[in-house]
Amino acid sequence: MQWTKKNSRRVFYFYLAQLLFSAVYLIYAPSGARALLGAALLIVFGVCYSFGYFATGVKRFWFVMGQIVIIWMLAWWLSPGYFAILYYPVATLSFMSRRSMVWGFGILAAGSAVELGWLLRGDYHADLLMYAPVAASICFGILSMSFMIRSFRKLGTANEKLARANAQIERLTKGAERDRISRDLHDVMGHQLSMITLKAQVAAKLLARGHDEALALAEVQDIERAAREALTQVREYVADMRQPDFQDEWSAAQTLLTAANIDCTFALGDVSCMEGAVYQVMAMCLREAVTNIVRHSAARKAWLGLEVDEDGFVHLCIADDGRGFEQRHIASVTAVDGSTSGGNGIKGMRARVAAVGGQMHLWDKGCGAMTAPAQLRALPWQPSVVVHIVAPEDEGKDIAQERVQ
Repeated sequence: MQWTKKNSRRVFYFYLAQLLFSAVYLIYAPSGARALLGAALLIVFGVCYSFGYFATGVKRFWFVMGQIVIIWMLAWWLSPGYFAILYYPVATLSFMSRRSMVWGFGILAAGSAVELGWLLRGDYHADLLMYAPVAASICFGILSMSFMIRSFRKLGTANEKLARANAQIERLTKGAERDRISRDLHDVMGHQLSMITLKAQVAAKLLARGHDEALALAEVQDIERAAREALTQVREYVADMRQPDFQDEWSAAQTLLTAANIDCTFALGDVSCMEGAVYQVMAMCLREAVTNIVRHSAARKAWLGLEVDEDGFVHLCIADDGRGFEQRHIASVTAVDGSTSGGNGIKGMRARVAAVGGQMHLWDKGCGAMTAPAQLRALPWQPSVVVHIVAPEDEGKDIAQERVQ
């Protein structure tokens, strides 16, 4: 049984230790010889229980029978109270097959009834009737325990089957998702890559002839244009797959900055619904900006703000007091209008914002007076880098709807 394999050691030692309570009652034995006999029988009982607990099949059944016989001997020679440890073989039988359990309970019930009958007829245990209430309680407890163990076994088996089914479903789901991604990428890239291959072959042939350089240049330009279109399609496809959630990224930013020991202020305006392409872009830009702050800025303070103005434009501002862009080696920003090119992360942010009709303004401490929003100018500390992203909320929703359609 899988349950005993997982918890065998702890449960085994727990029940084996309980035999010590039965050994304590040997001090009430009528003679020392019977006390020694009882101790020997309890030791043999513990051995049978140990082997039967970890055995399987027929071996377990015969070890259980040995436990039952020892209990009968203890009840006959010492005290009928030793019928109380019948829950040891009963618990083991409850984990066995139905056939073994029926045979085991039949032998247990028949043998115990015969022994109790002999004890009632003779004066060997004249006070046997005193144990009647205890015996009734023991029988009820044993039957209840057997029922609960059987139910627990069925529940454990059902849980194991459910876990295997869930694992199988997860594997199938992952396989289906991989197949879907493969088909989608084939549909997205197959045509463009085929066209690029053909045009590359045509350009190579034209160049090999040594003439028609104008046609070869046109083919190369077509290859470049097709490659850019393919890259744009892949980016759009990946962006649709990821679908970042702004609220999740906002919470992740708080966790990351706190873990980096950066004192950050978060100003989240009255934004009712953070859905649509604009907020997905804002989430990706927020992730990139916060990552740059933690990795490259050596900042001690930061400020993050999001709000929607009266004209329906979403404003995302990120500021920190660390090193400037030039010292971070991730960009070479020298103007707030973003005329100079930045690093790959800045370029990616700028491209995403432009795709939803927005703009990204960057300010570096070497650019002179700050032209960022008034909220940043009112900070008690001087920012060294400010990222200000503005995008129309409604246009982003329209773009998201168009992608869905």
